[in-house]
Amino acid sequence: MNLRPPTATRSFLGYFVTGAIGVAIVVLAGCQTARRSPATPPPRVQPLDASVGRVVSINPRLGFVVLDFTLSRPPQPGDRLEVSRAGTVVGQLKVGFHQRGTTLVADIIIGAPEVGDEVRPVEKTAGGTPEAMPN
Repeated sequence: MNLRPPTATRSFLGYFVTGAIGVAIVVLAGCQTARRSPATPPPRVQPLDASVGRVVSINPRLGFVVLDFTLSRPPQPGDRLEVSRAGTVVGQLKVGFHQRGTTLVADIIIGAPEVGDEVRPVEKTAGGTPEAMPN
């Protein structure tokens, strides 16, 4: 008496067992939790300074500049501003009374500003007076 299953059944069982093992490996491998690196904090967003503008026009003969403060709050008339180029302070201005929207005029006190220079308020000292421009 032959107790072996027929050849077709043996072949089917072999494929079934092999397939079941393959599926189990794929499923179990997918269930493994991925190791995560420590969460990096989101980048810090720094707010715009209170008043940062740009020189858009210069009249060296009359000693004034036209400034644009489109992206920030314009300074008040009489405020002093420092002019910087590539991170270096190159001059100082005094805000005049002529203003239209975010564009205003300032007198050149020290230095030779150029179109594109950045302007911002002069830091006040403990006594409440603007710092002198460094040499």
